[in-house]
Amino acid sequence: MAAATSTTHAATAADAAADADAPATTAVPITHNATSAAAEKAIEKKQTRHHSSSSAGRPSRVKGPCQACQETSDGCMRKAFNWPFPSSSIFNDKGKPFVYLCNKCGLRYNKSGGSVCRHCRWVFCKEEKRKAMQHIDQMRRSRPDGRIDPNEQIENFVCTPKYWTCGRPWKVGWVLNGDDLPEDDDMDDTYRSPSPH
Repeated sequence: MAAATSTTHAATAADAAADADAPATTAVPITHNATSAAAEKAIEKKQTRHHSSSSAGRPSRVKGPCQACQETSDGCMRKAFNWPFPSSSIFNDKGKPFVYLCNKCGLRYNKSGGSVCRHCRWVFCKEEKRKAMQHIDQMRRSRPDGRIDPNEQIENFVCTPKYWTCGRPWKVGWVLNGDDLPEDDDMDDTYRSPSPH
C-alpha cells in the first residue's frame, strides 16, 4: 500500500510540476502572437509602400474613349495620325496631330494604312483593305482610260463592320488615302527624271 501511495504522490507531484509549467506553455503562444503581430505590421508596411509608390511619379494622361468604336479602355491605347474626323481630344506628337484608338482599332488602323468608314468609323483590317483594293482594280480594268475618281463609290462593295451594322458604300479615296492614287500623266512628266540623249 505504501508503494501505491508513493505512486499517487509521485503522480500528484508530476501534475504540480505540469501546472508549474503551464504558464510557460501559455507564454509561448503569446510570444508567437507577438511574432505574428510583428509580421502583420511588416506586411502592412509593404502594402503601404506599394500604395504610396503607385501614386508617385508623373500622373497618367487621360486618353478617353477610342475615337473609332467609342469604347473606354484601361489597357493599351494606340496613336492614330491623320484621323479623318474632328475630335475634341486631339494630341500632338512633335507637331503631328493624333487621336487615341483602343488596341484592336489601333492595330487595324495601322495595318490598313488608315482606312476608316466615314459613315460609322469602322476601321478596316488588312484583309478588308485587300478586298476593297481588288474591287478598285476591277473598276480600273473596266474603264477605257483606267481612271477612277477618289470620290466615286466602290462598285459592289459596302461596309460590313464586325461589331455593328453599317451596309453603306465606301468611296475609293477612303481606301487609297492618296498614297495609291494614280498620278496624272502631266504630273508624271513633271516629276520624271530627264532621260539622257
